[in-house]
Amino acid sequence: MNRIVMMDDTTVQHPHAGLAHQVSLGEINEEDIAELLESHDEELSNSDLLEIERQLTEDQEAPEPRNPEQAKTLSTKDLSEAFCLLENAMAIFTEKDRQQERSAQVNRMITDA
Repeated sequence: MNRIVMMDDTTVQHPHAGLAHQVSLGEINEEDIAELLESHDEELSNSDLLEIERQLTEDQEAPEPRNPEQAKTLSTKDLSEAFCLLENAMAIFTEKDRQQERSAQVNRMITDA
């Protein structure tokens, strides 16, 4: 399984190194692959196992990050409230503005939008 292919007298290539380069993992070299494969043959210590268990527990207990775009929702109740506020604002402009033509134009622009 940990087979190393001899290319010539100076080149030693692990079979997985070619695969790593094919999938654009250029930073991975034969030494990295050999080290990783050797580490799988080693026994885990109690402290290693406890650390892995602690990390798994933290991952399970940690709340999943919320996407802010998913958290935003505009309900029909929100729309109704917003339109009611707009109508109230336009009523104030219509009642208080001396230039009725201006307030009517603003009202039309908001209504058309």
